[in-house]
Amino acid sequence: MPQLCVRCSLVILVVCASQSFAEQPDLPLQITPAAVGRVKPATVLLHVVSSDGTKGSGSGFFALKPGIVITNAHVFGMLRKQAGQPKDIEVVVNSGEENETKLRGSVVGVDCDNDLGIVRVAGTDLPAPLEIENNRSLYETQKVYVFGFPFGVQLGKNITVSESSISSQHRAAKKVILGCRLQIVNR
Repeated sequence: MPQLCVRCSLVILVVCASQSFAEQPDLPLQITPAAVGRVKPATVLLHVVSSDGTKGSGSGFFALKPGIVITNAHVFGMLRKQAGQPKDIEVVVNSGEENETKLRGSVVGVDCDNDLGIVRVAGTDLPAPLEIENNRSLYETQKVYVFGFPFGVQLGKNITVSESSISSQHRAAKKVILGCRLQIVNR
């Protein structure tokens, strides 16, 4: 069975689904409806009030284990190491759907250098977390599918899904495995 390759890229969730090079024969050429059915529920909208009172929003996704949301540090306003924690994080599950749920989130950790943020939420019936895979070789022009809210709710409250491709790779970030350089926020 083909596996999904999930990456957090800027404000969007990227799902790789491509085939043509020998090292990736198990990735499908097209994303399947079943994969969309797994990824969409795990994708969330975040509304944040940063430490200086600035309001913003961004995308994230449930990953690793139940209640953990992966997003970007810039969504929290925490790209600088000295930045304070957000005053408020609202995680919207099933945004725009009849079963939309709003949960309070708290920062678990940030990696300012790689623009990575992790949020914890508590709730019942949370979407299944997506697996994060970091052992695949991404390549420029590789087809990917982007899930998220790239302009907040300006395009509507529902998750957008778009086909795109890898346009560039940041070589310096390849050495970092999720968690290795993650700054854990004191509780």
